[in-house]
Amino acid sequence: MFCPQGLDFFCFEPVSHPVNAHHLPGHPGLKLLRQGESMRLEFSLQYKKP
Repeated sequence: MFCPQGLDFFCFEPVSHPVNAHHLPGHPGLKLLRQGESMRLEFSLQYKKP
């Protein structure tokens, strides 16, 4: 998450794999799709003002 101090915004990038997974043995959390395959993931983020 990127949240610059003193500013009124943040940037959140959800991922489904560990940091640096492309360079870790076994590529944990990554799924290689074959030609014609597809994959669907859903994500929900809710905010409640304090």
